Amino acid sequence: PVFVGVMQYSTRTVIEMIADGSCLAPEPGDIYIVNDPYLGGTHLMDVRFVMPVYRGGKIFCWLSNTGH
Repeated sequence: PVFVGVMQYSTRTVIEMIADGSCLAPEPGDIYIVNDPYLGGTHLMDVRFVMPVYRGGKIFCWLSNTGH
């Protein structure tokens, strides 16, 4: 449960970093990998995968997953 409970924070952080220009804007097929516990993670052994899903050439939604 802890993995799912914090996933929203790392996903939101990636989206915010893209919006403020501190991270490159995504292109179709891009996946962001995050393991910084201060960016919504739990500890360094956990990684978050964050990916935009496109529909009609625009971002439709974001998907996230966790690896341990």
